[in-house]
Amino acid sequence: TEWVWMGGLRPGSSFLTSTLRVIQEIVGCRVRRDPPNSTERYTRWINQLTPEQLLTQVFTANGPTVIMPTWFCSRAWFSHVGPFDEGGQGVPEDLLFFYEHLRKGGGVIRVDQSLLLYRYHLRAATHSVL
Repeated sequence: TEWVWMGGLRPGSSFLTSTLRVIQEIVGCRVRRDPPNSTERYTRWINQLTPEQLLTQVFTANGPTVIMPTWFCSRAWFSHVGPFDEGGQGVPEDLLFFYEHLRKGGGVIRVDQSLLLYRYHLRAATHSVL
């Protein structure tokens, strides 16, 4: 299986070797924020969801239950789901891909370790989503 690295994790980590059997899942992880108190409620939400809530809480206002910079999936599954919608500024391409992934029967797995430092800043593209 060929893997697509979609975010901020490094290929070759022990995270990858523990997920090689995953076929139809998006795999993510917990995150730390910089600065530590930025988006505190959101960070607590994504890090504390139970495995069951990774599927049931996706339809809240918060969006994907594992954040896009941590995503891994097989290349075959990525091709099956389809490309990101790059329709321009304001398009929530990660959320649209995540919904399509779920519609096609995909699952969600979170590694319960903080493997990504997620930096918050005022000029982040996420602030341009309409």
